[in-house]
Amino acid sequence: MKPNKLLILGILALPIFLSACGGGSSGGVGSGGSTTSSRNLPPDPGAAATATVAGVDTNNNGVRDEVEIALSKVIASDQQYSTTIRVAKAHQLMLTKPLPTTRAEALKAYGEIACASGTGVAYGQSSNAVSNIVFDTASRKDILSKIVKLTDGGFDLEELPVCI
Repeated sequence: MKPNKLLILGILALPIFLSACGGGSSGGVGSGGSTTSSRNLPPDPGAAATATVAGVDTNNNGVRDEVEIALSKVIASDQQYSTTIRVAKAHQLMLTKPLPTTRAEALKAYGEIACASGTGVAYGQSSNAVSNIVFDTASRKDILSKIVKLTDGGFDLEELPVCI
C-alpha cells in the first residue's frame, strides 16, 4: 500500500512541477492534432482567460474556452477529444466548486476525474496533460495544491468513490 500511495503522490505533484517549467500558446502545444468540423470551438478569450480563477466558458459546457482550444489542437481523434473534454470538465470543477475542506471531499474531486477518464484512474499521462492546461496560473495551481494537501499528498486508488 505504501508504494502505491507514494506513486500517487508523485503523480499528483507532477502537474504542479511541470507547469512551473513554463510553456505557452506557441511552440509544441499545437503540434500533432487537427480540429474537425464536428468541434464547435468557442472563440479565443484572450486575456480574459486568466482574469479570474473560473476563466471564460462562453458555451457553458463546463470547460474553459482556452482549454477547449488547446485540447483541440493536440488531439486528432474526436472520440479521444470527447473523453479528454470530460476529464477537463472534472478538473475545472475543482476550480468552480467550493474548495474541499476534508480528505473525503478531496477524494470525491479526484474520483470525478477518474470516472470522467473512463479508466478509474485519477491521474494518468493524459490526465496530467489536462491538469497542466487547466491549472495554468498561480491562483489555479494554489487551489490544486490545497486539494492535494487534504489528501496528505496521496491516496490509494481504492479510496476513490465508485463511478456511477
